[in-house]
Amino acid sequence: MLTTSPKYLSLLLLCFIPLVIYFRGNISERYNQHRGSKTVSEWAQAVLHKNNASSFEHDGVFDDTAEGAPRITQVSMQFGENFDLIYEKGLRTHIQNGEKWGYPTHYLRHDIVGKGEVAEGVYDKLLYLQTIMVNEMTKPFGKRAEWMVWFDADTVLLNHNIPWTIFLPPNEGMFRDINMLISKDWQGFNAGIFLIRVCEWSINLLSDAIALPRLRSEIELVFREQDALKWVFQQPEQRKHRIYQPRHWFNAYDEYYANRGESVMRGSLIVHFPGMGNARPDAMGRWLDKVDHSPEELRIPLTNTTYPAEIEAYWSRLRSAQEMLERSDDYKVEVKEEHYDIYVSDDRKIANKITDAERELRDIIQEDAFDKERLRQGVLKLDGAVRNAKKDVEHKLKKQEEEEKAREEAKAKAAKEKLRKAEEEKKNQEKKKKEDAARKEKEQAAKKEKELADAKAKAKAKVKESEKKEEKDTEEDEKAR
Repeated sequence: MLTTSPKYLSLLLLCFIPLVIYFRGNISERYNQHRGSKTVSEWAQAVLHKNNASSFEHDGVFDDTAEGAPRITQVSMQFGENFDLIYEKGLRTHIQNGEKWGYPTHYLRHDIVGKGEVAEGVYDKLLYLQTIMVNEMTKPFGKRAEWMVWFDADTVLLNHNIPWTIFLPPNEGMFRDINMLISKDWQGFNAGIFLIRVCEWSINLLSDAIALPRLRSEIELVFREQDALKWVFQQPEQRKHRIYQPRHWFNAYDEYYANRGESVMRGSLIVHFPGMGNARPDAMGRWLDKVDHSPEELRIPLTNTTYPAEIEAYWSRLRSAQEMLERSDDYKVEVKEEHYDIYVSDDRKIANKITDAERELRDIIQEDAFDKERLRQGVLKLDGAVRNAKKDVEHKLKKQEEEEKAREEAKAKAAKEKLRKAEEEKKNQEKKKKEDAARKEKEQAAKKEKELADAKAKAKAKVKESEKKEEKDTEEDEKAR
């Protein structure tokens, strides 16, 4: 996000200047060539004939909107005296391409800012794009272009049989969020050629990139407007809105960089000559000679090139990656809803493993979508993470079942032991009761026996006492006599 600054008002005025100049009609020569008299079906027959090439369907290859507005507008600029003639010839190839496909071409020939200083003048690219973009946005739907193609002046359009529209994202799923099609080389993002959607997001992107060097001067912008664009669209909330496509599709480099594996494929749409200095005019001249004198070698019919198969495979791989992300997300939701205790266990270890793999795959989609091997590995890694998570969940569920079974068994065992002890206690109580009864009975019998013995002893003593009395009485009687 850009911070506010006292410079902001002056910056807004700076951004507004090209709009005023544009509407006065003084800043550019505008090439607005409409398509020829051929109908869309005639163009289809002429360009997309099926000469034993694989079938290729891509909605909107031809510009056929209800009100006749072109889907693509071409935009570029060049000013100063260096290589004027060679750049003019390069521009001609783009204008011819626009004439064939009905693409208006806007070309800025004067600096807007910088007073001829390249370090400042490069930001004219963003200002001019913003100017054309705002002008398109003032038009009603059906009258405005849908996308803009930016091409630097050091480019040559080689193959007029390749429409820019074949690179546009399908109108489905996550692809609807894509507003910028870009490419990268060994140094990262290259702003020499890119496609940008005509929409509010793009205006905000360009505005932030224009403002960046003044409002955030601490940010190092080695490649100026290129790094400014990159800094803005690299912000987390912006990354899903741009995607990297294979650079050889629409930003192939001249063989000057052969040591880096650069080559222009057969039937290539365009060739770019970045960073070549004084070697650029000769290199551009060689390709322009081919365009002028051997066009049949360059203008290969679309279906005879590798574009259809590569483009179809590119979006197919991204669909598979997106489906994998959706499946993994659905699985996390399922686990969270049905097995929340497992989902949050071990500090969400299972969910975090999937989330880490998802993050890595999203990074690949956003930064290296053109790298099919990295994309394949990312999908496989996420698929493996989901599979491992399922195994972990199944393992935990099995462990829970085993633990529950063990608890039930322990509970049953405890209940059985309790019953056994109760029965044993009952038996002991019954035994004690019997023993107590027997002891009581024995005590009673002993008591009765003692009472009987006592009675007998008492009776015997009484008899004995009676006998003694009788003897005594007898003795007294005898004495008396």
